[in-house]
Amino acid sequence: MVVFILDRFTSLLVSLKHGILIFLFPILEFFSGYSGFKSDVTERFENLQDRYDMLKSDYFKLQMEVENLRDILKSPLPPNSPATIAQVIGVHTNQTQMNITLNKGSNDGLKIGQVVIAPKGLVGKIKDVWEKYSLVETILDKALKVPAQSDKTKEKGLITNYREGLLAFKYLSEKPKIGELVYTTHFNELYPENLIIGEIASFENDIPLVKPCVDILRINYVMILK
Repeated sequence: MVVFILDRFTSLLVSLKHGILIFLFPILEFFSGYSGFKSDVTERFENLQDRYDMLKSDYFKLQMEVENLRDILKSPLPPNSPATIAQVIGVHTNQTQMNITLNKGSNDGLKIGQVVIAPKGLVGKIKDVWEKYSLVETILDKALKVPAQSDKTKEKGLITNYREGLLAFKYLSEKPKIGELVYTTHFNELYPENLIIGEIASFENDIPLVKPCVDILRINYVMILK
């Protein structure tokens, strides 16, 4: 009798378990699907967030490029001087050299010796040219010498590299004053007149030292005079 009751009770439990499973299965299936749906939505959101961050970064980069181009278009061009805008894609420096690489070359009409400027003044001149690239010898390169004159005293001399970040203004008969601006002079017809080079910052061993107006390491675009 007891065995019969236990069998009946066991059978009832099995039936009840089966019924509960039948009842819960659609609910479990729903929540399982919801979990997968939630996971898919989360993944899509994260992908969109990554895409948004990339677009935002690209936007700010483009905005900076536009500002740089606006600045370069403000460069003080000499009269009747056609020019080409180029992007700085490399900086090469050591103890004696300070050169920059541009993304334009002979295919764009660039030639060795052409003068390179930025919105704030003289950068240097073209040293080497390839079809799609060119190398600029900057005013901070020890090999480059630029005829120049001071703004107020009108003293004429030669600008050469002195030490890191400074230029020496040599062969003067009279000392210029600190704060005077220094410009190119049309001495050998290579450089147009009145391109600003820098400002008299100090004296060392009676040599006027000039701080360039152009920060060579930070320029992104330049203009090449043709």
